[in-house]
This record gives sequence, C-alpha cells and structure tokens, in this order.
Amino acid sequence: MSISPAYAVFLTAAGICAVLICVLYLNLQSEVVSRSENVTALQEELAELTELNDTRYNAAADSVDLLTVREKATGELGMVPYSQGTVVEYDSLSEDYVKQYSDIPESGVLARSGDASE
Repeated sequence: MSISPAYAVFLTAAGICAVLICVLYLNLQSEVVSRSENVTALQEELAELTELNDTRYNAAADSVDLLTVREKATGELGMVPYSQGTVVEYDSLSEDYVKQYSDIPESGVLARSGDASE
C-alpha cells in the first residue's frame, strides 16, 4: 500500500497538532495545579492571621476594665456622670445637635493637653 504525498502531509500536520494540543493541555494543567496550591497556601495564611487577630482583639478587649476607665475619667479628668437636667436643649437652624455638660469658661478653653496627661 502506498500513501499519497498529500495524505502523508495531512497525517504529519495532524500529528504535530495533536502533540501541540497535548503540550498546551499539560501546560495549562500544571498552571491550574500551581494556582490551586497557591490559593491553598493563601487560605492557610488567612486562617492563621484571622486567628492571631482574634486572639489579639480578645486580649485587648479583656485588658480594658470599664470601672477603672470610669474612675480615671471622674477622678483624674474631672468628668461628671450624666444626671437629670444636665442636657440643655436649644433651637437650631440645622439638623445637628449639641450636648453641653457644663458652662463654657470665659476663656473658651475647656482643657489643655497637659491637663489630661497628669
């Protein structure tokens, strides 16, 4: 049996195309596996960082004692707790509101930065 030259060229071209398609498929498959491993590594890193963040947040939240904050605010900084009649309402042209807890001094200065650090 003899093969015509046109058929031989066709078979050669088909073989080359098949090999190229296989090489491209293997290349794409390798890239998919590589990206999948990268995604898995990033997910593990995210889980670790989330756990570390939650741990540090809980430690920070547990370190705050609200009673101590209240005592420091009222004792050292001179703040007073809310009581009936300390909120003064007035008519305003805008939709904003203001709460005034004490009279504003004539100087207009309520506190100095040096006062709060003591």
